[in-house]
Amino acid sequence: MAGYTTLGPTRGFGNALNNQDTFTLNQDVSLLQGAHSFKLGANQRAYRIYNYRPDDPAGNFTFTRGFTARTANDTQSGDAVASLLLGNPNAGRLAIVPQPAVQNLYYAFFAQDDWKVNNRLTLNLGLRWEADLGNTERFNRLTNFDRNGQFPVSSLSVAFPAATNLGTRTINMRGTVTPIGRNGVSSREQFDRDLNNWGPRIGLAFKLDDKTVLRAGGGIFYASNSGGGFSTATYALSDIGETPFIASLDNVTPTPGTSLSNPFPNGIVQVPATFPGAFYGYGQQSLPVKVRDIRQPKIAQWNLSLQRELPWHLKVQAAYAGSASIGLLSGPTDLNQLTPETVALGATVLNTLMANPFLTLPADQRPAATSILGRATLSVGQLLRPFPQFGNVVSYNMNESHATYHSLQLRVERRFSDGLLFNGSYTFAKTIDDVSSISAGPTIQNPNYQNYYNRRDNKGLSTFDVRHRFIGNVTWRLPFGYDRRWLKEGVIGQIVGGWGVNAIVQAQGGFPLNILAVSNGLQGLAFVGSTAAVGGLRPNLIGDPVIADATQRKTSLQWFNTAAFQAPPQYTFGNSPRTFSNLRGPGHFSTNVSLQRNFKFTETMRLQFRVEGFNVFNRTNFTTPVSVLGSANFGRLLAAEDARQMQFALKLYF
Repeated sequence: MAGYTTLGPTRGFGNALNNQDTFTLNQDVSLLQGAHSFKLGANQRAYRIYNYRPDDPAGNFTFTRGFTARTANDTQSGDAVASLLLGNPNAGRLAIVPQPAVQNLYYAFFAQDDWKVNNRLTLNLGLRWEADLGNTERFNRLTNFDRNGQFPVSSLSVAFPAATNLGTRTINMRGTVTPIGRNGVSSREQFDRDLNNWGPRIGLAFKLDDKTVLRAGGGIFYASNSGGGFSTATYALSDIGETPFIASLDNVTPTPGTSLSNPFPNGIVQVPATFPGAFYGYGQQSLPVKVRDIRQPKIAQWNLSLQRELPWHLKVQAAYAGSASIGLLSGPTDLNQLTPETVALGATVLNTLMANPFLTLPADQRPAATSILGRATLSVGQLLRPFPQFGNVVSYNMNESHATYHSLQLRVERRFSDGLLFNGSYTFAKTIDDVSSISAGPTIQNPNYQNYYNRRDNKGLSTFDVRHRFIGNVTWRLPFGYDRRWLKEGVIGQIVGGWGVNAIVQAQGGFPLNILAVSNGLQGLAFVGSTAAVGGLRPNLIGDPVIADATQRKTSLQWFNTAAFQAPPQYTFGNSPRTFSNLRGPGHFSTNVSLQRNFKFTETMRLQFRVEGFNVFNRTNFTTPVSVLGSANFGRLLAAEDARQMQFALKLYF
């Protein structure tokens, strides 16, 4: 429920079983010949995942303030609990899924030469080739989506209501879900093979003088498409029986005859015995798909560093590191999003209900009565979607995202006598991307594309960008005891000897904020998901969001100027940027300290006692503030990272 703790068990009732097996075979050969050190090798890997998840067999429903608000555009009134008491969910589903068994094969070959040109110059030259083959499923239940495939119902003649001024149109229906490894399809792999993944690497170390070394390097790397868990949606698994809850046909009024007491009046969709053919997904509320043209993301990395030993045994380093990533995997993307030209028609036209033209088709071509197209009326917006025969066509992990990273890295180190070591490092960095993460953690936001047809509008600072970061570390092995400078013998030496202390100080700036707006159109027609946390809809910026007035200061109850944001009108995109460079969450500062004592019994056996304290000064480090416009806690800091923690440990080394 929006604004409240979730009621009832989690999706799948917590009974999900996820078994993953990885089998690897590595072969390496090394050869020394003069100034060259050659390495050749190959890697093979088989990654398998077996998953069992009930996936809402008793239904799953979400409630928002929408059906109890004063008006459709009012984001302040209404309450999710009130909608629950009325029995009017905002969305819901019931699904019955099979137990999949997926495999992914990976192959790689590499060659490397470490060449010591002379006493001052060393080169590292390498080349790697790799291929991450497409997913296969033991029973061939994976699918693909062909955006240009001809749907069995090739066209539909639609006479739109006169008030819409759209006239009569012939809608050509394209887009089909195709099987893999069955129904005449020989290939069992879910996406095309990408066999052109060559990754050259080069590095050098050049000794300028006895105390100065210059290092540089660069290379092309490829990310894997496998691993990371399983869901029936992200793998586009077929043979699923999904029954949608149709909340509303006009985004204002609950669907007549449908409520929490009778959520599926047309019955429950059963798991198909065989692949349904070209009609697969017909009228499905949310259709998870996978396109074939997926390839491994490519990352170019480079660095340049200068290391110098200064007087008083100081070692310093200045380095530049950068990277550019191409074809990174995006999160859920609705391929059935309304085009900007269609969105511009406005809420009145798009929410207009009309007689369902799909019901005029021959009986064997009509959608199921349990689908979103089985009702007597449809909205104009549904019929103007790129694939009107489907609901949301949610594609996972397409190569649509890009990222760049640049950083200045400074480091200083000083070793003293008697086991004292100090080092400190500072990083000044900037990360830019258009999608920051596929799976979000508690302090990392996960905005996807607001407008799929203008993905460049998403470009901005990453939600995990940290401009300034410092880490300092001090390690001191106290100079007492049998192998130290003082008190090598005697009772006092036995008591105070063998102790060591370590302290780590970390300080960094806050993450850029991404302000989100709740969906403002008939759900699914323009934006992915039931809230902007999935779809990435942004509000309009009508003022300065930064609290900088000397008479006002940021507090945990108002971290930024919440009045600077306004919900965009229905079927419009917000004009605020994806992230704000001058609007960041709280910074982080913590000090961790450990104290240890070694008790030596023999030359090979010792016992170590440790006392460790994390965030020992108990500083409150808040996470990012609530960033969804319309939330009761919008702009507030509600959560913090761990408070002070202490732990004791004993370790026996032998």
